[in-house]
Order: sequence, then C-alpha cells, then structure tokens
Amino acid sequence: MPAERRFAEFGGTRADAMVLHANTLAHQAWTAAGYTRQDDSARWVKPLATGTA
Repeated sequence: MPAERRFAEFGGTRADAMVLHANTLAHQAWTAAGYTRQDDSARWVKPLATGTA
C-alpha cells in the first residue's frame, strides 16, 4: 500500500487500526491486509468536558 510505504520512508515502524470487537467483517478485511489483533492492550478513553476549549 502506498500510504504504508510512505510511513516507512518517514521512519514509521508500525501502523494500526481501531476496529470494534463486534465488527467481524472488518476483522477479515484487516487480517487480509496483513494486520493482526493485538490482544495485550485495549483502548482507554476519557470524555472531555464540552465548551472548555
């Protein structure tokens, strides 16, 4: 993929994608593109207060 090649040219060593656990169709697509699921980590989020920028 051209974007991945470009990331590597700029020194990138890893690409990632955020995919919902329940989105099994996307799992197949990302696996076909060479990505693997990283089971040892999870996304952590914190909602920000609105109107405080």
